[in-house]
Amino acid sequence: MAQSPTFAQLDVYEFNGFPQLMAHLQAQFPGRKAKMSLAQAARKFGFRSPRAIAMLTKGTRAPSAELLQRLSRTLDLSDGEFRYVQLLAAKQRHALKGLNTSMIDEELKRLCPSRIYKEKLSNAAFAHIAQWHSVVIVQMFESPKAPKTAKEISDRLKGRVSEEEVVSTLENLCFLGLLERHERTWRVSKQIPRLFGENTVSSLAVRSYHKQNLERAKVALDEQSLETRSFQSATLRISPAKIPAIKRELQSLLQELCLRYHDSSASAIYQLMPILFRQDA
Repeated sequence: MAQSPTFAQLDVYEFNGFPQLMAHLQAQFPGRKAKMSLAQAARKFGFRSPRAIAMLTKGTRAPSAELLQRLSRTLDLSDGEFRYVQLLAAKQRHALKGLNTSMIDEELKRLCPSRIYKEKLSNAAFAHIAQWHSVVIVQMFESPKAPKTAKEISDRLKGRVSEEEVVSTLENLCFLGLLERHERTWRVSKQIPRLFGENTVSSLAVRSYHKQNLERAKVALDEQSLETRSFQSATLRISPAKIPAIKRELQSLLQELCLRYHDSSASAIYQLMPILFRQDA
């Protein structure tokens, strides 16, 4: 049975039912060190009777629209997260009425970032795995054809990373909790932090990571066929005041593409890199 995430790592996508989410919030609400009593939770969520909380956590009562709005404000949910919580509530309402929830489950799957977007790594932690192949190795262990040895990883990377470098990277990934030893090989941890996110902080590690991927892109431009890669660009005049909005749109596009096309049954690993920089600086 999967462990509930701590509130510091709270991710609504980790829950596949509204009762589980409510039970977790009662146990670990923001700013509280101790579990709330039913009476305290009732006051927090705007109910007159503690019995309402008990029914919500047991799944015998459907959540109201007012409760969902309260959760959205309290937890500062993004639009995507709020939609996910709305679907959990709709799923609970359908279940209580004995209705089929398969269509709701499908939309939940489409919305859920799974292992693509999880908690963002700090710059200090990222510095330990700032090599281009670190994230690729994590993706390898999430694929159906997970490698069993460091040599197999090195071979899949066409020898561009030595077996010794692979071993060092695996040790760092285990140190950060992204991988864990399992018998004679490794596996992805149950709670893997997010490896992607808006790059709002510049650091040597982050710049190095991007430079390495740009070098990988140069190799791909020469070695990979047009059918398996895409390089597109545009040169245009832009007001510097509009750059923050463009960055937000690029980030949103990257997330949308990952959520739409990530295939947990696939083994091939690709790099998506929306890039924006000034040419006349």
